[in-house]
Amino acid sequence: MKKIYHQVVLLAVFVTVLSSCKLDPPVLPSGVNSTNGGTGGVTGPETDPVNTIGLPIGATGTVKAQVGSATGVQTYDQVNFNALLGTNSITGILNTDVINIGYVGEKTGTFDLPILNIGDYTIPDGQVGKIEITVSTMNDYSEGIIKGGFEAEVVNSSGVKLLARGSFNIKQ
Repeated sequence: MKKIYHQVVLLAVFVTVLSSCKLDPPVLPSGVNSTNGGTGGVTGPETDPVNTIGLPIGATGTVKAQVGSATGVQTYDQVNFNALLGTNSITGILNTDVINIGYVGEKTGTFDLPILNIGDYTIPDGQVGKIEITVSTMNDYSEGIIKGGFEAEVVNSSGVKLLARGSFNIKQ
């Protein structure tokens, strides 16, 4: 339990420090879009790809998670995304419950998920889950949209192992 508490505290401090250190956005020439460097223009309606890992993507500004098949789906509505030197973290809060997700990866794709804390559940040492980023327009200032799903085997302080899965849809 002490180890999980230390991980949660460390991640909370990390997220707090990063969210308070926002740099000014770059000044770009007129007509250049800051999210993709293009000149913009309407290309028609866009549809988001569907995640193949975790739960279906929920409403904007939410992280959804389910631990085991017997528990219901929790929807965390106070969410935050931060990136620092290729390390990405997603945090969600629902009342007093906290979820922390940490991974290393760029833009879209499927990546190893070494950090997943949901209440008393965490990924065991030496194991990783999977996270799939289906949409990411996040820039160097953690501004944009990120969507995807995650899945991992987690264990609680009593040694109970369950499958945790979820999804996220963050715009900031």
